[in-house]
This record gives sequence, structure tokens and C-alpha cells, in this order.
Amino acid sequence: MTKVYVSATFRDLEECRSAVKLALRRLRVEDVAMESYVAEDRRPVERCLEDVAECDLYVGIFAWRYGFVPPGYDRSITELEYRQAEAMGKPCLIFLLDEEAPWPRVHIDRGGEAEQIEALRSELVVRHMCSTFTGPGDLAALVTAAVANCLADIGRPTGPLQSLSAETLKRYYDRLHQQYGGLDLDALTPPQRDEYLQMRLTSVFIEQSVREDPPPVELPREWWQRMQYEGHLETEDVPDEVDPDELALLHKAYRAKPLRRLFDIVAAPDNQAIVLLGDPGSGKSTAARYIALALSQNGTPVDDRLGPLDGHLPLFIELRSYVALYAEGKCSNFVDYLDHRAGLDGLGLERAALLRYVTGGGPAVVIFDGLDEIFDKRRREAVANQIAAFAGEFPHVRVIVTSRIIGYARRVLSELGFAHFTLQDLDDNQITEFLASWYDLAMNDRPGDSAARRARLLAAMRHSPSIRELAGNPMLLTILAIIGKHQALPRERWKLFDHAASVLVEHWDINRHLQDQYESPGFIDAEDKKELLRRLAYKVQSGERGLAANYVSAEDLSEVFEEYLAERYQKDPAEARAIARSMINQFRERNFILSRYGPHLYGFVHRTFLEFFCAEAVVGKFKHDQQWPFSRLKDLFVEHWADPSWREVLRLVAGALHERHTAQLISLLATNVNHPWPAGAFAQPPWNLALAAQCLAEVRNPHTAVSGPAQDLLRRIILLIEHCVSIDDRDTMALIETEILPAARTIGATWPGGQIYLNWYRRRGVRLIWSSVSAYAAQLAAILAPPSEHIEDLFSTVLSAIDDRWASYAAVAGLAELAQVASTAANRGAYQLALTRAGEELIRRARDDAYAGVRLAAVEALGERFGTDARVRDVLLERATVDGYAAVRLAAVRALGERFRDESAVRRLLLDRTRRDGNAGVRRTAVQMMERLPYDETVRSALVDRVRTDRDAEVVAVAARALNDWGLGYEHLREVLIERIRAEPDGVVRRASVRVLADRLGSGQPVQSLLTALLHDDRDAGVLSSAAKTLVERFDAAETVKSLLIERTGRDPDEIARRAAVQILREHFRADTEVHTALVECARRDHSAEVRLVAIRALTAALPGFAPATTALAKIAHTDTDAAVRLAATEALVKKIGLDATVCAVLSRLVGEDPDATVRRTAVEALAERCGGDTQVRRELLDRARQDAHAEVRGAAVRALARHAAADPEVIALLLERTRDDPDGQVFAAAAKVADDGTRSVITARVQSDANPRVREAAAHALQPYAAEPEVREILLDRIRRDPDALVVTEAAVALVAAGIDDEHRDLLALRATGDDETVRAAALRALGESFGGDPAIRALLIEAVRRDSDLRVRREALRVLGERLYAHEEVRQILVDMVRDGDWSIREASVRALCERFGGDTEIRRLLVTLASTDDDRNFRRLAGQALSWLPGADPEHLPDIGD
Repeated sequence: MTKVYVSATFRDLEECRSAVKLALRRLRVEDVAMESYVAEDRRPVERCLEDVAECDLYVGIFAWRYGFVPPGYDRSITELEYRQAEAMGKPCLIFLLDEEAPWPRVHIDRGGEAEQIEALRSELVVRHMCSTFTGPGDLAALVTAAVANCLADIGRPTGPLQSLSAETLKRYYDRLHQQYGGLDLDALTPPQRDEYLQMRLTSVFIEQSVREDPPPVELPREWWQRMQYEGHLETEDVPDEVDPDELALLHKAYRAKPLRRLFDIVAAPDNQAIVLLGDPGSGKSTAARYIALALSQNGTPVDDRLGPLDGHLPLFIELRSYVALYAEGKCSNFVDYLDHRAGLDGLGLERAALLRYVTGGGPAVVIFDGLDEIFDKRRREAVANQIAAFAGEFPHVRVIVTSRIIGYARRVLSELGFAHFTLQDLDDNQITEFLASWYDLAMNDRPGDSAARRARLLAAMRHSPSIRELAGNPMLLTILAIIGKHQALPRERWKLFDHAASVLVEHWDINRHLQDQYESPGFIDAEDKKELLRRLAYKVQSGERGLAANYVSAEDLSEVFEEYLAERYQKDPAEARAIARSMINQFRERNFILSRYGPHLYGFVHRTFLEFFCAEAVVGKFKHDQQWPFSRLKDLFVEHWADPSWREVLRLVAGALHERHTAQLISLLATNVNHPWPAGAFAQPPWNLALAAQCLAEVRNPHTAVSGPAQDLLRRIILLIEHCVSIDDRDTMALIETEILPAARTIGATWPGGQIYLNWYRRRGVRLIWSSVSAYAAQLAAILAPPSEHIEDLFSTVLSAIDDRWASYAAVAGLAELAQVASTAANRGAYQLALTRAGEELIRRARDDAYAGVRLAAVEALGERFGTDARVRDVLLERATVDGYAAVRLAAVRALGERFRDESAVRRLLLDRTRRDGNAGVRRTAVQMMERLPYDETVRSALVDRVRTDRDAEVVAVAARALNDWGLGYEHLREVLIERIRAEPDGVVRRASVRVLADRLGSGQPVQSLLTALLHDDRDAGVLSSAAKTLVERFDAAETVKSLLIERTGRDPDEIARRAAVQILREHFRADTEVHTALVECARRDHSAEVRLVAIRALTAALPGFAPATTALAKIAHTDTDAAVRLAATEALVKKIGLDATVCAVLSRLVGEDPDATVRRTAVEALAERCGGDTQVRRELLDRARQDAHAEVRGAAVRALARHAAADPEVIALLLERTRDDPDGQVFAAAAKVADDGTRSVITARVQSDANPRVREAAAHALQPYAAEPEVREILLDRIRRDPDALVVTEAAVALVAAGIDDEHRDLLALRATGDDETVRAAALRALGESFGGDPAIRALLIEAVRRDSDLRVRREALRVLGERLYAHEEVRQILVDMVRDGDWSIREASVRALCERFGGDTEIRRLLVTLASTDDDRNFRRLAGQALSWLPGADPEHLPDIGD
């Protein structure tokens, strides 16, 4: 075992020595001094010096005490130990207490001894590179990093691999490759496939990412994903027992942990022992086996990413096998096990040779795979203790343990210093890389088919969230790859889900020969398990919150299982309950189907399986159990087509039914629901059409029973495209792009009646140019057109002739889609001419189009669709260099890097763009593409140059990560980044560099020293945050971080730095009393209001338990000079303390004294509920209601009094007074709401004479209950007659209508409708139309206003009232017809919309719209009229007029 001698004085450094002891224990080295001596300074000199001579490494810790000088010596024992280490040539690591660190006076020498320690420290600084520490926490981290690095540099005492014979090693390595080199795909391959897939693990392995520690809570996958992409969960989506905000915070905290590559963790010098956690199928065992294989290469280089482990002996122990042999008495420890396996099957090494190697210090990596597969809890804990003992016995050996997250108890291994990391789901790039390797091997004789299969599966993932959800799990991704080789996903994903579910339910444990601790009773087979899941899924779906929630109580879950057992197997209640509990535990712990979150709640881990089993349940009720007639199934679609959480279920149901039933459902969705369409944007996008298209895509042979409904659906889609012309309905256009087009791609040219669409597109659609919908129309044409249509001619000729950027976009989109169709078509040869023409036109557009966005689209299309064409390469090289639009250059660089990276010209271009392009995004993309180039000195130098000199933070970060991934010398890259950080003036660049340093290279004393210095001096908030986070999480230096940040909150002259310090303290030390005390001082004394505000928000977490915070906030609330600070303090007290006596006293003072109206109003609202029973509070609110100069405060006081103390005489008097005197309309309205008959006279007076029109309006509204009384009626009529304010006139008219209409009322409104004020005219006309529209004279008045009023707003209002309220009258129909030819566009548009909505079935109106769509002089109005035709009942695309050139 490596020996480290720790030298330090004792009494003053006792805590520091304890921290160092624990740190060295985690590194599994022997701390000689700590283990050998009594706890005192007067230790035996000779023994000390002997042990120093025998140690491998000396660690000296020096504070401000010189130490004990033994008799006969002139130096202290501490200095003698150091001199001995120097004399013996031992590596010396020196740690000095920072001169600025606070230190107890009792531990600081005085006089001569002080001079001696000062002299020794000065000498140490000169002779060594010393690290400084401020306390036990950061000292432990410094020692850990320094010792680990030093041992890596000097090498531990080793027994080299040569101590094992070459023949022994070869035989052992060969057996490892035979046993673990191939992937076991039998259980993952559907039984109907007669092929036998053979894949080598090393050929398809993808290095995953990890995060430290397991996730904080167990949740369904869908919840994690929603929080990742949306940032939150809605309250209605989670059980009442779950706080969505708390979940979001936990998720944010976990996601904030650095995402690190697996081999960076495995090979890091300070990770001697790790536990690799993950879900079933997440790749734990695969990664473990790959590491073993990579280290057993028989002379060939190991994986570059594992370079630091080169020369380590891999020892692989399957713990389930170990436990079995242990139970049989064939081994009692791990060395016995490896010895037994050596004789049994060659998967181990003979005991003597192995012991000789490891006891001699030989480097090894011992992998303990599958701790979770030991099902007996006591046996599992015993094995964990054995692993801990093994690690302690052979501390130089690196140890990796794998386990599932569920059921793992980390205490035993954590105490020994094991670090824990969790495998993360595969990201999009990792999935793409895996599929590329997989299909290249699975179809190595058909490279074209390999690319097509990969593209097809990736497209299925893009367009099917359920498939993408599964793909993040490596085991499920492998199933996808196997099935995707033969099946057209997503069309046949029912089979995929069924097979994947079968693997999880049955094969996963059975085929791995595992005995389940919750062994299922023998009569329950896989089909029973599936039926239980169907019933559960349907119950969840039928719940009040539906599938969006994805949870069920433990009681309800058990009830579902119990009912099935009683029904199917006649089990009595007690036995059924016991079996149900066993099954629930199995599903969660072994089958990865259910997840538990909280003690009493369960949900499906993958939403995909919830949807699949729910769909199976629905189909079973109809097809198998015959519980449902088909009409009930149709009702299900009608009820839920608009519900996002049901759509995948409904699609799966449609795919499982007979085609004649699916045809009826498609027809139902396309023609019978969601009608009529609005004349304008949809309030909710027409998901019925998207769902219908998706259901059609589920049909394997659409040219049968579904032909008719498929054609009807296509007609509706044409009308939908027409509908989107001339309006900005972005949601509906997004629906076409993201839902309908992907479904159409699945169907392709086999869509029945595709010619209907193509005919419409040729005669009309290609010339409908309006926003992105034109591009979608072109894409759909390319999808539906067979090669014989030569649809490319339309894109290249008709669209090219239209001088409009949207036409250019449409041409490029159509050509790109056509290229995609050609690349995946079974009859690719038939598309060759079209493909050639498309490529030529795209090249022309990329080079010559005047619109930069069109050039960009063309470049992207060329890169994606023509990635092997030399002409495309040349144009991309050109665009990457000369295009004036940075986005075009960026796209060209990306396309070249992805498609042509092996060519020397592309390599030269990437090197050039990394240095010379003026746009940071282009440089960044060039660096990213260079990651894919073969690694050599030129590439390395270019990337190092970017790290050193680039002015963009992201370029620096991307280049540094690339160098790290390539394995650039750890120390070199670290030095480059440290140098950049120290010299860089730009805070953003420093911030990015610090984050890379922390995430990728965050160990070692130089990094800690830099981060500590940054935390002490840097001014950038992001730099400070990254430095603090890394010091806390990676160096266990929380105390140092806390001290430095507290110091900065008090001393730093920079407001930004102080604010950042407060925010970081809030994030990392929420429960720390010392931090709370510092925050109190900051909140009270900082001269920046912004800093005080942040401090108050941080202090909120300390309430109510930290009394000084309550006291400070109470004072701040009424003394701070800044209103926002006072308000924050007030709100914190109310929210966290409540209305106790102290807070009420604060609020009372604020109500009466605060100079800011918002603060006073907040205080009033907080005190509202107390005013009913507290006389003093009521009196204060009465005072505010009367005297406050701000209406918002008076209004809050009036509302509070009226709500909580309306019966109090003083309040009644106050309300009367405010009704009579308050000049503000809202305050008056609040008071008048509770007025009685005694205040009516006050209201009538104010409605007649008040100068404020808003008071008069509110008074007219308040008089509505009395409008039938003659006096009030006359007053309201007078308002209609004379009031100059349109809103007062309207309110008076409404009040009178409620009391009953009469001629005088009508005549007065008619008079005002012809007056001089246009706003009053519009209001009067509106009131007349709504209340007196049955009178021909009033209709004539409205029609006259439409024709001749001088104000356009009045004309519009009159037309709106006619179209909405009075359309049943013939003269109204005629005015609408006449107005379609008005000179004003808005009048014409409103008339068209009204005619369509009210007279859509009228053949004359239809002919009028056809005429307008064909011949109107205004091109845009022709478009509008054509769109209007799509709104009419029975609309048919064939009735739409042609659009000529």
C-alpha cells in the first residue's frame, strides 16, 4: 500500500488533520503519522524520522505554530520531519494556511517561535510550489487532488503485467473477448425473425454521459423530459401530494451538475473507486464490459479515451455468478472466485499469480458488475461490504461497481470514498452515431440500404415522440434498430411496442437466468402481466386528469391487480392482495415498467408503454371481449381527438383495427367533427385532420377500404392550406409542418387519390404564395407525386418565375423534399432524372438567389440530400467562404464537415474558417466539425489557438472540449485554460473557460488555486458562480467558498460582485446560520438597493426559524430608502411569518407612513382579513380610504373594508363618503357596489355632473338595478342624450335595455348615431343594432352608416353589428354583397367573412366568391376570396378557380 507521511502540529491543526485523514482514506493510501502516533505533539523523534524515510510521499501542513522542539534538538519535530523528507528525496507536497484566513489567536505563536515559523514558511515558499488553504474543507480537497496527481506522475509501486506470463494473459484476454465481445441479442430479437445477428460490442459501443449522484427523486421519464424542455410541471399534471415547484427545483439542481463523459470519469486520477448507476437497459453492464475489453487488447492500443488506464489488468466479476458459487461453497472471496473461474472457463486468473500481481502493486481495474442482481437484501449488503474490504486491502486497484438505481443503498461504499455517477439517456448525436455503426454492420453488403434504414428510423424518432422517448435507453434503442431493419416505423410501431414490452415483462430477467426475490406465482405468465398492465393503463386513462397525469395511487393500483386475480383465478381477497403486491414490486424493481414517486403513488416509467397498453385495452374491449360496439369506439374518438394526451392512443387503436373500421374513423375525423371552420385563425388548430392523416399512416395497405375516406381527407387538407392563405395562423401552419407532413411522408405516393392534390397544386396551389404555408404545399406535392408527374418542373419554372421570397422558399422546400423522397424510395432509379434536376436547381439557388434565407435553405438541402456529389461539395466550399450572410456560411461549413470531412479541401477550409471567419457562429461550427477530423498536430494547434485567442466564449469552450475529448495532455490543456482565464478581460469568455475547466478538468491543486483566486477577486457573476459551484462540489471547499463570499458581500466595491456573492450564498448555503447573519447585514447596510433586494430574497429561506432575519426585515420594511426593498421585505414577512403581532405592527406603520403607493397598497391588502375583527386595523384602513393621495391605495382599502367589515357603521359611512366624494372611477365603483337605497341619490348626482367620465360610467353601471324607476330612467336617458363620452352612453344604454326598451331610448340613440363625435356614433350604432335591430329604420340607419359615414371605424362597427346580429334581413345580405367591392380593404374583408359565415350555403354567394377569386383586380383579395371558399359548407377543391400566370 502506498504510504503518505502527514506532518503537522497537532493541537492547532487537529480538524485539518482529520479532514486530510478522510481524504487519504478515500484515495486508499496509508496515512502513516495518523495511524502510528498518539494524539499529541510530543511524538518520538526517531520513530517519526524512520517513518518519513519509509514513506512514498510527504505532506506538510503549516499554520502559525512552530511546534514542539524535543530535548537535544534545535528544531521542532515538524521541521525535522520536513528536513528528513528532503534529505531522502521524497516528493514533498506543502500546504500553508492562507495569510488572510481567520485563525484563533491561541494557535498563533509569539516571540522567537513566531520568528521560526515565519522563517520556515518563507523557505518553503521559495523551495516548493505551495498551496494555501483556509480551513479543513478546502485543505482536504487540495490534498486529494495533489496526492492523486503526484501518485499518477511518480507512479505507484507496481508489479508490471510482465509478472503474469504472456501466454496466461493472452489466454485470459481471449476468453474475455469470447465471452463478452459479442452482443447477446437473442432476447431482443423478435421470435419471427429467422436471422441471427452477430455484433461485436466494440464495433457499436457509444460512450455515454454521466452526472454525479443519482437523480434526487424517482419520476416517470416523461416528467423529467417535460421539466428539461419546458422548465416546469403544471399543477394539474401532478398529484396533490407532489409539489411541482419543488420537483422543478430538484430537477434544476440535478441538471446543473456537470454532464461529463463516462471515460473522463473512469480514467480520472482522483476516481479510484466509482459506482456506476443506471436504469435497466441503460448500458451499465455494456459499459463495464467495454472497459474490460478495451484494456485486454493483447498489445493493440486501448481506446484513446481510456489512455490513462493503459497497462491496467482488467478483472471482471459478475456478481450474480459470484453469489451462486459462494452459495455452493466454491469460493469465499473474490480472489477465490477468479481462481475458480480460471479453472472452470478461463474467465479468471490463478490465485497465486493474481495475488503476486496485486500484492506487488500491479495496476488493475476490477469491475463488479450487477450489484442489484443480488436480490436478497442482506446478501447484497454483505457483498457490498466485501467489495469495500477488497478495495481497502488493495488500495492501488481501481474499482468499478455497477448497479441499478432502485434498491441500491450507498452507505457502505460511500463511507469508503466511492464516488457515484449515473448514466444519462442517449442524446440525439449518440443515437445517430449508434445507428450509423449498427446498420453499417448489419447491412454491410448494402451500404445504400444501410443509410436509408438509418434515415428512416431517425425520421421516425423525429416525428414520433413515443419512439424518441424509448430511443434514449440503449437496450430499447437496440430493439428499435433490430425491428427498424425490417419494419417501416412509425407505421408498424404497434409491433415494436409489443415486442419491447415483452422484453421488459418477460425476457429481461428470464433470459438472464435471474431469480426474482418477488418470485411470481407460477400460474401468472407474461400474458397475465400484460393484461394487468392493460387494465392499469386504462384506469389511469379514465381518471379525472387522464393520461396527462400518469399516476395512480398504490391502493388503486393494487385494486386493479386484485380484481384481475379474483376474476381470472378465483383468488380470495387476502391471497390476491399478497400476489398483487408481489407483482407491483416486480414491475417496478425488475421490469422497468412502473416507477414509484412518493410513498403511495406509481406511474409508468415510459409514457410510451402507458399509451400502448391503454390502446391495447381499448382494442381488446372492442375486438376480443366485445364489451364495446363500434359506436362506442367512434364516441371515444369524438370525445378525445382534441386532447393531446390521447392522440397517440387513438393512433395506436386505429392501427390495430381492421381497415374497414379504420376507414370509418378517418372519415369521422375528416368530415364529421370540428365544423364549421372559422373565417380566420382557428381558436384551436384542426387536430382532427392531423389525427386522421396519422391514422391513415397506420394502415399498411391504403388502397383498400380506406380509399374513399383517404381522398376526402386529402380534399380537407387542400382546404386547410387554402384556409391558411392571407391569415397569420401560425399554430395551424405548425400543425401542417410537424404533424400532417410527417404522416404524409409515411404514406407517400400511395395515398389514394393523390392526383386530386396534384391537380389542385398545378392549377392553383403552386401560385398561392403566402408565408411558409406555400412551402408546405410544395413539400406535400413532392411527397404525393410519382416520378412520372415531373413535379420538379413546377418548382423550377413556375415558382422561379414568381418574384417573391416565399415562392423561392417554396421552390427550395419542394426540391429538397423531392430529393428526400428519391433517396428513400424503393424505385430510386425512376427518380434519377428528377433528382438531377433538383440538384441543379438547388445549386443555382444556393449561388445566385437574391434572398439570403433562400440561399440558406438551398445550402441546407444540398448538404442533407446530396452529400456525395462533387458539384455540391464545390458549391458548399464556395458558399462557406464568400457568402455575405453568416448563416449561409455556417450551414455550408456544417454540411462539409458532416458529408465531406475526409477530403483535403474540406480540411483546409475548416482550418481556415476557425481562424478567419468574422462570425463567431461560423468559427464555432468549424471547430465542431474539426472534432470529426483525424487527430494530428495541425488540428491540435488550430484548436489550441482558438482556446488561447478567440474572442467568442463558445468558440473557446467548444475548442477546449474537443481537445479534451481527443485526449490532449490533461496538464497542457489545463495550463492553456488557466492562462486564458487569468489574462482574459472579457467576463463572458472567462466564464465559459471556467465552466470547461470545472466540468472537464476540475481536479488538481492548480485548478483549485485558480478558482479560489477568482472567487476572491473576479467581478463577473457567472465566473463567481462557476468557481463557487466547482469548489463546493468537486473540492469539498464549502467553508472556503462561504468565507470568501461573506467577505465579498461586505468589502467589495463592485455592486455586481456583491450581488453575485449574495446569490451564490443563497444557492449553496440556504440553511447556514452564519450566511443568514451575513445576509442580514447585507440587507440592512449595503448601499446598493439591488444588492439589498437580492439579500432579502435570499433571507426569505431563513424564515421563520431565524429570528434575527425577522427583526431585520421588520425594520427594513419601514426604514429602507428604496421602495422595492421595502416592498420585498414586507412581502417576505407576510408570506413566511404570517399576520402575527410583529408583522401586523409593521404593516400598520407602512399603511400610514410609507411614501410609496405600491408599498402602502400591499400593506393594506395584507391587512385586509384582519380589519373585520381588529379595531385598530379597521381604523387605519378607514384613514387610508379617506386620505391617501393615490387611488390604488384608496381602492384597496375600500375593497378590503367592503369585503370584511361592511356591517360596521363607520365602514358604512366611509363607503357613502367615497361614493359621494372620491374622484377616481375605480374607487367610486368599489364603494358604490355595496351602496344601499340611501346612497342612490349620491350616485345619481355623480352620473349627471361628475367631471370624470369613468366615474359617470361606473355610476351608470351602479344604477342598472334601478333603471326601471322613472327618476333613474330619466337620468340615464339624459346621459344617452347629452354625455360626450362613448362609454358612458353605452353603459346607460345597457342599463336601460336591462329594464326594458322603449321608443324614447331608441330615438335618443339614433340621434347620437348621427352626431359629430365618431366614438359616440360608433357606440350608439352598436347599442342600436344590439337592442333595436328589428326596427327597419334602425337597420336603414346602420346601412347608411356603412355606406357613407366619414369615419372608417364607425363604418366597421356598423358593418360588424349588421353581420353578427341582423344578417337574417334581406337588406343586410345585400349591403354585405355590395361592400365586397368597397374601396377599403378592411370593409371588403369583413364583408366576405360575414357572407361566408351567414350565407355560406347560398349558391349566389358561392358564385360571387368564385368571381372575386378569379377576376378581382387586387391579387391579395383574390387570395382572400379563394380562402373564403374553403370555409363554405361542402367546400370542394375542384370548385376553386384556377390561378393563371
